[in-house]
Amino acid sequence: MADAPPTPLYRNPDYQRLWLAHALSAFGSQATYIALPLVLLAATHSITDFGLVTFAEIVSSLFASFPAGVLVDRLRRRTVLLCCDLGRAAAFALFALAVLADRVNLPLAVGLAVLNSLLSAPFGPAASAALRHVVPRAQLTTAVSMAQARSAVATLVGPMLGAALYAVTPVLPFVVDAASFAASALCVLSVRLPKEAPGAGRPKAERPPFLRDLTTGLVEVRRSAFLRYTLVNAALVNFVFSGIVVVLVAQGAQAGSGGSYHNGLIIAMSGAGNLIGAVFSARAGRTLARAPWCWRSAGAPRC
Repeated sequence: MADAPPTPLYRNPDYQRLWLAHALSAFGSQATYIALPLVLLAATHSITDFGLVTFAEIVSSLFASFPAGVLVDRLRRRTVLLCCDLGRAAAFALFALAVLADRVNLPLAVGLAVLNSLLSAPFGPAASAALRHVVPRAQLTTAVSMAQARSAVATLVGPMLGAALYAVTPVLPFVVDAASFAASALCVLSVRLPKEAPGAGRPKAERPPFLRDLTTGLVEVRRSAFLRYTLVNAALVNFVFSGIVVVLVAQGAQAGSGGSYHNGLIIAMSGAGNLIGAVFSARAGRTLARAPWCWRSAGAPRC
């Protein structure tokens, strides 16, 4: 008797809740991505301060990303996701109080940016690892493509949402962001995930030390031309895009009341490009994997 086909993703409740949790986090983050520089500029009147906040956020994200994957592999997925969501919810709620009290300053904004980066770094790998527990292997390509589409839609809609919320009152985007992280945590609580951390059943003596695991990953990156290219490409794109955002925010701030919408529209255009790519990514991956001029190395298609 043939095996029954897997449950479609739209009827998979665990996948839907995990997808929604990540979507809520992404939408809230994109909303404050517009609001934070505007609030800081209104408080300090210095574009240099915003540049420092952006620099601190990128650097902290870079350094936090290295050990994030190793950390996620040693802890329960649910614990990581919940700690990241609840920590960010508390951070943005406290910042909302600072905005409401008109106490925003550079150290506070830098602290928020750094804390957000540190907590966001393990959230992504934990969500990706959790995806493998709720989606059959045959559906992973489609699930990953839908995750990319989710990020693209968040980048497309989130900045405009943040601009609209900021136009109502500057504190509103941060309140919504804190609420989105809290709602994401509730979604994670309802997802059925393993109760034990990966490798929890192995004797402690058999588990490699944290630093050895970390250096193993770095060695794999050094050996793989594809991984090196991907990392360098992403770093350069993020560096250039962040610089463009600083310039756009400065110009938008000078545009008066319409500055928030000006910035939101520009950043949303990048989400439109990501969305188009996500729509075709799943089909492109399957087509390239079957191409006669593709060969496989270490289990991954190389062309």
